[in-house]
Amino acid sequence: MDLGIIAVKRKRISKSGFLTKKDCEVAQVQTLVNYNLRGIVRKDCNITFSDYLDILYEQYVLNNCAYRTQKNYESIIRVHIKPLLGMYRLNNITTSILQSFFLEKYKKIIELY
Repeated sequence: MDLGIIAVKRKRISKSGFLTKKDCEVAQVQTLVNYNLRGIVRKDCNITFSDYLDILYEQYVLNNCAYRTQKNYESIIRVHIKPLLGMYRLNNITTSILQSFFLEKYKKIIELY
């Protein structure tokens, strides 16, 4: 499926393995609707946000950040992010979920002062 030119490059999506032509057409319509409404195309992702943060920490933070920064990031992830967002699957996180997270954290900061 051709989505057109995005950022000077042609954007194409392909998927196979449909049992019928109708299944393929339904998936194509859903992909176009998602793209037109959100500007994104989601691929199925069955890992949780907690698992993603673990991968990010191991593959990026441990290799690119100073020791103290690694410890700070680990603490922030463990204490603040994972308890509230860790159970969500990546493909189920929406802007409203993130907004609720930020609002809750903001309220806690306000209570401290």
